[in-house]
Amino acid sequence: MYFIPECSRHFGSTEMKIKGKIEFLPASKCTRRGYVGKAIIDSFLKCEKDDLAAALPPGTDVWTTICMEHHQQIIELIKSGNVDSVVNYFENIHNTSFTTGILDTGIRDASGSETWALTICSHFTALAESLGAIPVYPPFIRADLNIYRHDMELLFSLIEQKLGQKIKIPDVFKGFGIKIGDSIITDRIARAMLTASQIKNYCNLLSIDFSSAKFCEIGGGGGMLAYFCWQLGARNYTIFDLPGTNILQNYFLLNALPDVNVVTYDAYKGLETGCINILPYWRMADCPPGYADIFINEDSMPEIEKKIAMTYLECIKVYSRYFLSFNQESNALIPNGHRQEPVYRLVDEAGGFERLLRNLHWGLKGYTAELYRVI
Repeated sequence: MYFIPECSRHFGSTEMKIKGKIEFLPASKCTRRGYVGKAIIDSFLKCEKDDLAAALPPGTDVWTTICMEHHQQIIELIKSGNVDSVVNYFENIHNTSFTTGILDTGIRDASGSETWALTICSHFTALAESLGAIPVYPPFIRADLNIYRHDMELLFSLIEQKLGQKIKIPDVFKGFGIKIGDSIITDRIARAMLTASQIKNYCNLLSIDFSSAKFCEIGGGGGMLAYFCWQLGARNYTIFDLPGTNILQNYFLLNALPDVNVVTYDAYKGLETGCINILPYWRMADCPPGYADIFINEDSMPEIEKKIAMTYLECIKVYSRYFLSFNQESNALIPNGHRQEPVYRLVDEAGGFERLLRNLHWGLKGYTAELYRVI
């Protein structure tokens, strides 16, 4: 068994270490270079040609800042129209800053190996705890004991048993994480697995059939949540996001799910079912009233400029039956000088929602999981 030496803690006189192989693996090669590269280029250029009179104005929030500071290189490559250059960029993505705030799995992150390894193992054990695969330890014993107590490969087997199915770990980007077989579980993969399993639980609670439900996600990150919801059986999933982030979602999902109908914006002719739609945020207006069973937002709404977040909530009230939020509540300062608003405050101000559940997040301290009904 391989350990990172720094990833250890003393419990009384006993030193405990993470029981898992922590490695960095480079991104995989794209097997459909021409098809994937052209879809990325054509989708982004189609976004630029759209009439955006009805779209939200550019914000001065965290996500707009990230796009402006970290996405310009790939956007320039896309505008050049060179398919090989675009695909090469993603095959070497860990040497870029594009993953900032979205994947965070680059080489630069390996320098903080102790912090990242503990974070990944924390999210992974939280998933096992949430499924009832292992017990939860109370703080007077040691709340984080599970991070050190369990072999991570064996824990993955327990998680699969509780989920009742085999889980394929995507190997598109890999990066720094826990090695399970030939795959890598990164921080974002562990979090997406946890959130997807919770969404399925909420559907069971609401008597919504997971496989036939229509899900819409505002801000899809790297596409990980869509991927694991599909793995668990969801078959109608739409991502609405910034065009710059759609770029990453297109590359990831086209490579991770080659046998699935992943509808990129260049091929979009209207909302489809039995697939994953990857769309710019202004296409939310294509949803008919009450279209979605659940709108989802994970780890982004507080960082969105308030007027934009409020517009999204107004859309959710029209287009969805329920709203699921998995977000932090730090109330931190954002680039425009204002403070981030917790989702519960935004929802209270927007009106038109009934809070059904508000729980602490299983995997992240300072985060909550909230379920709202549109009224």
